[in-house]
Amino acid sequence: MRRCHRHRYPTPSVWTDAVVATPVPPTDPSELLRRVIADVIGDQVSVEVQAPGASWQAHVRLLGPEGRICDLLTGGEWQEARFHTPRVRGFILSDGTEAEVEATLRKLARTSREYLQGRYLVRDARGLFGTKPTLVLRTEDGEWRIGQRTSRVPYPSDPPG
Repeated sequence: MRRCHRHRYPTPSVWTDAVVATPVPPTDPSELLRRVIADVIGDQVSVEVQAPGASWQAHVRLLGPEGRICDLLTGGEWQEARFHTPRVRGFILSDGTEAEVEATLRKLARTSREYLQGRYLVRDARGLFGTKPTLVLRTEDGEWRIGQRTSRVPYPSDPPG
């Protein structure tokens, strides 16, 4: 490898010799979200594709059989689930790669499935300014506690239960 006499960087002739792999085009975020919902939730709920907001790439609304409503959103590194009763939301930040975004959306879809099927508790969390509702869900990932301002999501290092 030749070096430029003024700099420690390779000369342009070396740069042109490098083999550049053709990148695989990323999956459309709305298609990825629909695929995750089909795999995790199936046809148990009604799915409405919403127009994403300015900071979102995809947004779907899930309507449960008993009138429960949940939204799943994705935008780059930020994936979010919004629950309508109680009005709380949980989000997870990912590194933005398609594999991690899909894994994160699957976790959030599992919480949405439990919520839409009515398998959750609402607990009142005491705070400085009164009580606020906290949604408690159990999935195969562990226990989720989703509140209005704070949430606790399970991580692989958390003990079960």
